[in-house]
Amino acid sequence: MNNDEIVPETEKDYFETAVSLEVVFKALPNVKNFTYILPKNSINIITTKTVEELLKIPHFLSLDKFEMSEIPGCFDIETFYGHIKVKF
Repeated sequence: MNNDEIVPETEKDYFETAVSLEVVFKALPNVKNFTYILPKNSINIITTKTVEELLKIPHFLSLDKFEMSEIPGCFDIETFYGHIKVKF
């Protein structure tokens, strides 16, 4: 659900109202391992602000495993890599 609206089941409408990755993480405070294969059209799921917002979530910083594939170009890999480099 996104803003109390049911996410449409058709692919065209789904991506327009899809829930962002950071909203998903906020709703899963006990997750330790996360694997996600992004759909081809991941508009509204991953944005230029996704990494910045994920790094603000305390339980995201304590994940044991984070795996994502089909990452779009707007994902701020430089900032994400900087976090990984500091953590390890």
